[in-house]
This record gives sequence, structure tokens and C-alpha cells, in this order.
Amino acid sequence: MFTFNFNFPKDSLSLDELSNYSPWLEKILSSTSSKPIHRKSADSLLREYGIDKWGTLLKQLKMTQVPEVSIADSLCLGPDRVSAFFLNNKYYTAQLYDIHAAYSAFVMQVMAHYSKPNDHIVDLGAGYGSLSLKMSRIPTFSQNTFSLLEFTQPGVDCINLLSSRSQTITNIGLCDLNNLDISAYDLPAGSLFFTSWVLACLPSYLSSTIQKIIDLKPKYVIHFEPCFEFYNLAYPLSSFLWRKYTFLNDYNRTILGALTTFEAESKITFDCRVPNIFGCNPLCPISLLVWKPL
Repeated sequence: MFTFNFNFPKDSLSLDELSNYSPWLEKILSSTSSKPIHRKSADSLLREYGIDKWGTLLKQLKMTQVPEVSIADSLCLGPDRVSAFFLNNKYYTAQLYDIHAAYSAFVMQVMAHYSKPNDHIVDLGAGYGSLSLKMSRIPTFSQNTFSLLEFTQPGVDCINLLSSRSQTITNIGLCDLNNLDISAYDLPAGSLFFTSWVLACLPSYLSSTIQKIIDLKPKYVIHFEPCFEFYNLAYPLSSFLWRKYTFLNDYNRTILGALTTFEAESKITFDCRVPNIFGCNPLCPISLLVWKPL
């Protein structure tokens, strides 16, 4: 249904070779910890994203004469940085910028499939706005409007800098998915919601967040998220690494389970579930989940 337009290398990596591109393999194999190494909390996320990532990016963008999304991507991903990624059940290497460009193109392909002209698109946990700002500037989405809602103030400030010439961004502001209250924003019923690597950072209990999204009467909700429940024995060694990496980094392990509970209660229905479709992070590939309320 959806494909990656990626000219990946002819030769894939073995797991032994993968260790050359990630220090996490050694950490995973040597760890005997029964607790996560990096606990997720509101404070840790504000530190990681608000200070270390988007805070640093904001300072760099303020020194840029004409802030652009492509410049922000380069600043975040680094020049000529080679990294490993996961695709089609194998591991490969490429420039990190190109890996993320392929991921962005995939997100746009999926969003184009589910959106129609004049649909409003809501990016929950928008980061510095990379995905939605790129979407808003291509002809496919020229008649759509966008809301970019982000957890950190530096992320919001980056979006404001990068969107200064956009006419289709109607809302930019703060949004905490743990306590989802976006009543201050004018979001029309039938909006198209999406998340990318956002639910993964939330605590295990997602029911309240999902219910609040349902209450907003979305057309579809599209998740590009790592799903622990899909890290099964189909790929025995890879699955072990993925599950242990998820645990040690305290990423959410109940995304699919929370949604299937709502499905069992006839509150939502799935339109699409594609497991482990791509991994910019080869140790935590994302799945595609698309649902709508009933």
C-alpha cells in the first residue's frame, strides 16, 4: 500500500557490522539491569528536547540569516554523517540526512493518501516542525491548513521562526499529550491528526490521551510510532535487541495494546497496521497505525 522511495545500498549490514554504528548493541548485550537506564518523565523530556535538542537548535537558527527547514534539518542531523537504518527486514547505512529525507517522504505519502483538499492537519508533538512545514510547502498540500502543537517552548519558538513565510499554518503552540487540553486552538471536527515518535515518549497509560483525541472527532489518526508489541519472534535476534533497547530507554511498550482495547470496545476501527516498516533508529523501527473513531 505504501512504499519507501529510497536508493539504499546493495549490501546490507550484519548485526556484527551494525555494532560499528551504534554503541547500544554492546550496552544491550552487557546490561543486566532490571530497570530502564533513561527514565522518561516530563522533566527528562523537557531537558532532552527543550534544552539539549530544540533549545540548542533555536540558538543556532537565531544566528541564521534566513532560517529554513532544510537548514534546521542539517543542523540537527549533522553534515556527512553516516548512520545505520532498518528497512525491508534488513540493516543498511546511508547519510543520516538522506535517511530522514526518505522518512519525511514516506510520512507525506501516507498523509497525502488520507487527506483531501481543505482538510485540516494537526501535528501533535511537532518538534521543531520539520515534517509539517515541509508538507505545507509542496503542491499536494497547498489547500490544506495545519496546526503544529509541541511539548516544549523552544520547539514552538523554532516553528515560529521557520514558518514565518507560511500562509497555511493556522495554529502554533504548546501541547502536553500527557494532559491533553488543546481547547484553546480552533481545530475543526474532521481534522487529520498525526504523531511521529511522540506516543513512544509517553507513560504506559495512554487511555486518557486516546479518549481525548477521540473526543476531538478526527477524520483519521495516523501514528508513525515504534510498537513494542510488534517486536516479536518473527526476527528473533533483532526483536530481542529492539525490545531490550525500548525497555532500557523507557519508551512506551503499550501503544498497540491501548488502541486495540478501544477497538474491542467498538470506539475506534483500524484502517491500517503495518509493523516495523522503517527505522531511522535501527534499534527501534516504527510501525504505521491508522485509525478512526466510530
